[in-house]
Amino acid sequence: MAESHWGRQQWQGKGVGDMCLAVPAKIVEKKDFLAVVDMSGVQRQVSLMLLPEAAVGDFVLVHAGFAMQVIEAEEAKRTDEMLRVMRGD
Repeated sequence: MAESHWGRQQWQGKGVGDMCLAVPAKIVEKKDFLAVVDMSGVQRQVSLMLLPEAAVGDFVLVHAGFAMQVIEAEEAKRTDEMLRVMRGD
Protein backbone atom coordinates (compact mmCIF):
# COMPACT_ATOMS: atom_id res chain seq x y z
CA MET A 1 0.00 0.00 0.00
CA ALA A 2 1.09 3.56 -0.71
CA GLU A 3 -0.08 7.03 0.30
CA SER A 4 -2.06 8.92 -2.31
CA HIS A 5 -1.77 12.69 -2.71
CA TRP A 6 -4.94 12.97 -0.58
CA GLY A 7 -3.29 11.10 2.29
CA ARG A 8 -5.42 7.98 1.84
CA GLN A 9 -3.95 4.53 1.65
CA GLN A 10 -3.96 3.06 -1.81
CA TRP A 11 -4.29 -0.56 -2.79
CA GLN A 12 -3.56 -1.36 -6.43
CA GLY A 13 -4.30 2.23 -7.40
CA LYS A 14 -7.70 2.48 -5.68
CA GLY A 15 -8.48 4.35 -2.46
CA VAL A 16 -9.10 1.91 0.40
CA GLY A 17 -12.50 2.44 1.98
CA ASP A 18 -13.95 4.51 -0.88
CA MET A 19 -17.33 3.24 -2.01
CA CYS A 20 -20.71 4.31 -3.21
CA LEU A 21 -23.80 2.83 -1.64
CA ALA A 22 -27.20 2.28 -3.19
CA VAL A 23 -30.10 1.91 -0.75
CA PRO A 24 -33.09 -0.39 -1.31
CA ALA A 25 -36.49 1.30 -1.52
CA LYS A 26 -40.05 0.38 -2.48
CA ILE A 27 -41.91 2.51 -5.02
CA VAL A 28 -45.19 3.67 -3.46
CA GLU A 29 -46.22 6.30 -6.05
CA LYS A 30 -45.21 7.01 -9.63
CA LYS A 31 -45.89 9.92 -11.95
CA ASP A 32 -44.03 10.17 -15.24
CA PHE A 33 -40.31 10.00 -14.41
CA LEU A 34 -40.66 10.67 -10.67
CA ALA A 35 -41.49 8.25 -7.89
CA VAL A 36 -42.10 8.41 -4.17
CA VAL A 37 -40.20 5.60 -2.49
CA ASP A 38 -40.20 4.21 1.02
CA MET A 39 -36.75 3.61 2.54
CA SER A 40 -37.11 1.98 5.95
CA GLY A 41 -40.15 4.12 6.78
CA VAL A 42 -38.81 7.35 5.28
CA GLN A 43 -40.46 8.55 2.08
CA ARG A 44 -38.69 10.64 -0.51
CA GLN A 45 -38.93 11.52 -4.17
CA VAL A 46 -36.50 9.95 -6.64
CA SER A 47 -35.95 10.16 -10.38
CA LEU A 48 -36.90 7.28 -12.66
CA MET A 49 -35.06 8.77 -15.66
CA LEU A 50 -32.62 5.84 -15.61
CA LEU A 51 -35.30 3.23 -14.90
CA PRO A 52 -38.57 4.29 -16.57
CA GLU A 53 -39.95 0.72 -16.59
CA ALA A 54 -40.07 0.58 -12.75
CA ALA A 55 -43.61 0.29 -11.37
CA VAL A 56 -45.46 0.92 -8.10
CA GLY A 57 -44.65 -1.98 -5.78
CA ASP A 58 -41.20 -2.62 -7.27
CA PHE A 59 -38.12 -2.56 -5.07
CA VAL A 60 -35.28 -0.49 -6.50
CA LEU A 61 -31.75 0.49 -5.54
CA VAL A 62 -31.49 4.27 -5.10
CA HIS A 63 -28.25 6.23 -5.35
CA ALA A 64 -27.88 10.02 -5.45
CA GLY A 65 -31.62 10.52 -5.95
CA PHE A 66 -31.93 8.12 -8.90
CA ALA A 67 -33.50 4.66 -9.04
CA MET A 68 -30.71 2.58 -10.57
CA GLN A 69 -31.97 -1.02 -10.69
CA VAL A 70 -35.08 -3.08 -9.96
CA ILE A 71 -34.34 -5.80 -7.39
CA GLU A 72 -36.25 -8.69 -5.84
CA ALA A 73 -38.03 -8.09 -2.52
CA GLU A 74 -35.83 -10.69 -0.80
CA GLU A 75 -32.66 -8.92 -1.95
CA ALA A 76 -34.04 -5.60 -0.67
CA LYS A 77 -34.76 -7.22 2.71
CA ARG A 78 -31.24 -8.72 2.97
CA THR A 79 -29.59 -5.43 2.00
CA ASP A 80 -31.74 -3.45 4.45
CA GLU A 81 -30.77 -5.86 7.24
CA MET A 82 -27.05 -5.48 6.41
CA LEU A 83 -27.41 -1.69 6.54
CA ARG A 84 -29.09 -1.95 9.96
CA VAL A 85 -26.18 -4.06 11.24
CA MET A 86 -23.67 -1.54 9.85
CA ARG A 87 -25.51 1.30 11.63
CA GLY A 88 -25.66 -0.67 14.86
CA ASP A 89 -29.49 -0.74 15.01
